[in-house]
Amino acid sequence: MNSDNRMIKFNLDMHNKKYNQYDKYQEDKIFSPHEQERLYNCLAFAVNNIISTRPRDKLTALDYGCGTGNLTNHLISLGLNVTAADISEKFLETIEYRFAHTNKCKTYTLGLKGLKVFDDNTFEVVACYSVLHHIPDYLRAVIEMTRIIKPGGIIYIDHEVNDSYWNPSEDCIRFKQLSMTLNKSKKIWYRWLQISHYKNEMYLRLRKSGIFKNTSITNPLNPRYQPYGDIHVWPDDHIEWKKIEDVLIKNGTMLLHKEDYLLYKADYPENLYEEYKNKCSDHRVLIARKL
Repeated sequence: MNSDNRMIKFNLDMHNKKYNQYDKYQEDKIFSPHEQERLYNCLAFAVNNIISTRPRDKLTALDYGCGTGNLTNHLISLGLNVTAADISEKFLETIEYRFAHTNKCKTYTLGLKGLKVFDDNTFEVVACYSVLHHIPDYLRAVIEMTRIIKPGGIIYIDHEVNDSYWNPSEDCIRFKQLSMTLNKSKKIWYRWLQISHYKNEMYLRLRKSGIFKNTSITNPLNPRYQPYGDIHVWPDDHIEWKKIEDVLIKNGTMLLHKEDYLLYKADYPENLYEEYKNKCSDHRVLIARKL
C-alpha cells in the first residue's frame, strides 16, 4: 500500500472509530452559532449565484467529505437535493439517520478513486468544508471538482486556514495574547503548543537526516501524528490558497467571492472577538463558478 492510500485508510479508520464524538469535539468551533450563521450566509450567496434554467428544488449538490452533515443540513435548507459523500461508513449512517425524512439526501461511499466515480457535469454545487487538508493530493481533488460541476455551477471551499494563520499580523498576535490573558485555562494549552512546536521542529531536522525515512504519519510516535488523520496542517506542508485559485481559473471557473475570517471559538471572550473579528483572520472561504 503506497503512502497516500495508507493515509486515506488511517483517515477512514479514525473517523469510523470516533464518528459519534465528532460533533461534541467541534461543538465550540464548527458548530458554534457564530460559525453556523456565517456558513449559512456564505452558502446562500453561493446558491443564489448558480446560473441554471432548472428550478431550485431540482438542483443537485455534492457535499464532499460530508462528515456528520454540517453542509448537508444547510444545503437542504436552501432547497437543494444533496449527495452526501464520505469515506466513513459511520458518518454516512449518521447522515441517513438525520436526513432520510427530508427525501432530499442520498449518500455515497467514497473509495480510493475519490471524485473520479462521478461523471462530468453532474452537480450544480460541489461544496467542501474542512476537508482538503485530509486529502493527500488536494489540488487534484480541486481539479476533479471543476470536472464534475455543471457550467454555471458553483464550487464552494471553506474552513481551511489562510496565510495569516501561518504569518500572523500584529493584530492577530495581540488577539491571541489577550484571549490567553482573559482565559487563564488556555495558558496550559498554549504552553503545550509551544512544546509541541519545539518537538515538531526537532522532528523536521531528524527527518532531513533520514532517520525517520520509513516513519508513517499513522505512527503515534511520529510528532506529526494527528488523531483525525489531518495531513496538510504544518508550516512546511499546508493548504496553499494561491495554488487552489490558479487551479480553479486554469480549469474554467471564475472566482466570485473570497473572504478571510476569524473562526469563532466558544472560549474566546465575546467582546474581544467582536473587537478583533474585522482586524484579523485565520480561515478562508472561496466561491467560484464554472464558465
